[in-house]
Amino acid sequence: MMQVIRLLATYQTISFFILSTYGECQYNPCGVNTICDDSRTGTAVCRCQPGYDHAPHGNTIDGCPINIRSSNNRHSSLSNILSSGRIDSPRSSIHNRLKSRTNIRSGNPCNPNPCGNDAQCEPVGERPLCTCPESYSGDPYTHCEADPCTINPCGINSDCESNGNRAICKCLPGFEGDPYVRCNDNPCNKSPCGANAVCENVNARASCKCRPNYEGDPFVQCTLDPCLISPCGINADCEKSPSNSRTGISSTRAICKCREGYEGDPFERCNLNPCHDNPCGANADCSARSSSAVCRCIEGYIGDPFSNCELDPCSNNPCGQNAECTSRGRSSVCKCPRGFSGDPYSYCDEDPCANNPCGTNAECKNRANRPICNCPSGFIGDPHISCSLDPCKDNDACGLNTECEASGTRSICKCRSGYSGSPYSSSGCRSDPCSTVDICGINAECRNQNDRPVCECLPNHKGDPYIQCFRGECVSNSECSSNEACKDYSCINPCLDSCSTKAECQVQNHVAICRCPRGYTGDPFQNCRQFTTEEICSACGANTDCEVSNDDQPICKCKTSVHSPKTI
Repeated sequence: MMQVIRLLATYQTISFFILSTYGECQYNPCGVNTICDDSRTGTAVCRCQPGYDHAPHGNTIDGCPINIRSSNNRHSSLSNILSSGRIDSPRSSIHNRLKSRTNIRSGNPCNPNPCGNDAQCEPVGERPLCTCPESYSGDPYTHCEADPCTINPCGINSDCESNGNRAICKCLPGFEGDPYVRCNDNPCNKSPCGANAVCENVNARASCKCRPNYEGDPFVQCTLDPCLISPCGINADCEKSPSNSRTGISSTRAICKCREGYEGDPFERCNLNPCHDNPCGANADCSARSSSAVCRCIEGYIGDPFSNCELDPCSNNPCGQNAECTSRGRSSVCKCPRGFSGDPYSYCDEDPCANNPCGTNAECKNRANRPICNCPSGFIGDPHISCSLDPCKDNDACGLNTECEASGTRSICKCRSGYSGSPYSSSGCRSDPCSTVDICGINAECRNQNDRPVCECLPNHKGDPYIQCFRGECVSNSECSSNEACKDYSCINPCLDSCSTKAECQVQNHVAICRCPRGYTGDPFQNCRQFTTEEICSACGANTDCEVSNDDQPICKCKTSVHSPKTI
């Protein structure tokens, strides 16, 4: 009972506080189209809004009618308005307010109930106190709504929050999942990830990922991407390479590489490789030099390396021993090097003319490994001693068809045989035997020799020039077998007329090698003479007798009473 008294006293205190603070107008006791004023005494005073008539006796609790002027029928008009429902608010609402004020004055402020839907009314003195019941919320003077969280629509490990008439479910701290079904313990709360890693809850399992710009094992440790700070130079790309530290934690280090088509120091600067687009021709190699492309034919090829390199005709070494090969276009040219002579397509012997054994102004020619000295054209004299300038060379003193003879340092002009005239005049001597008579055969040509027509076969031809000449069997030794030589366009035995009578001849690579036979001595190209008995026996010592054997060897014997002959 005491508890009820305390509660009633509390309500009275609250009611007095509300009325003294807010006044009676908070209950809206006035009718429609009125204005409530309790600012002076706290008691509600109702007045009609502008454009509306005053209620009878100044009482506006039933509202103010529209444009009602007659005082005689004012009460009946108000009753008609109330009964017809022409006042804006529902009639029952106005009567409830009216009865509410009447009941307050009579001591029962909650009958009838002035509170909103589903609200509870408690009298506090002469005033009603409206409250929403447990599990309800809202404005008790308007309406109370049931708390949507009362039925607890949320799942396990979740909290319910009311938002108007909606229930909002949220997982408890440290839990994740669907709060309307079930929230599970967040495995990331145990910090299973390594340094610089982020944990994500994936199907109730911890998933570790390295933070942006970090890499490594997220369950152990994530390290900063070494390429993030761009340690490489211009035109270089950064790549990462695994590097195991002493701590056992895997990390990476930055490796800089020049981009495709570039070269240089990737940590400083990479320059464009001039050979990247291969400006060279076929069978050529490209190398960079001072940012420029240098093209060279590969080994065994020759030509313009910027357009095309062709197979070097000298690459298969077509020349003979000791010979040098030179490429001319697509052909190979063989020649004996300085100090050697012979057929470069077969064999080059050491040149006997290399030491210049001939006289001044003379020419040396190698014939069968022997030096042959001749005065060159325009020179006369002894080629083994000296050759002097021929006074007839480039001598304009003689006329046409003349012959010049040297007499010391003087030149003498004579008409050729068969010609006549003044050999010193500009007209010279006349008549050309080849121009008047065609006496030569096929593939032959006529040559004026001593004012007489002479027929000769064309080059590379042989035969009777006065009848017919045929193309020769050969032009060089390479067209003959190794034991033959090309002479006068025919392959012949070079030993036929190369050695002296008693000399022995042997052919080596188209060349005749002459030697004096055993028991003979001398120049095999000139004459081989037999050794004399004195020459053979000169090998024996003193006090010996000598006999010559059948193979021209000395047989030495001591004379009587003398011993130990010289042993050969």
